Amino acid sequence: MKKILLVEDSNVSKNITEKILRAQSFDVTSVRSGEEACKAAQKGDFDLVLMDIQLPKMDGMACAEKLRANDSIPSSVPIVALTGNDKEYTRDDFQASGIDDYLVKPFDFTDLIRKIHQHTHA
Repeated sequence: MKKILLVEDSNVSKNITEKILRAQSFDVTSVRSGEEACKAAQKGDFDLVLMDIQLPKMDGMACAEKLRANDSIPSSVPIVALTGNDKEYTRDDFQASGIDDYLVKPFDFTDLIRKIHQHTHA
């Protein structure tokens, strides 16, 4: 069973995404902030991180940089950004912060599952 760290501050988005992922037999750990993501990453051995970009205090880009810098999330573990604004950042911006790929909200959950399988070979 693949382990996913879901970093999402919106309760509605978090609950829906968790439900979809668990229905697909993924083991999901959810946190609501960048700080919580950093703590969870130190305790867990995740196969993939789904990272909301718009987070309180520490945004998803800064969180990804921190996770990569201290090897809490090794480079072999993909980070997929979930962003509501596809015009604000480019693929290069994401990659510079340690994010491997992204999905633009609102996304179709089949696209999310496809993206997870693409990056985890599940």
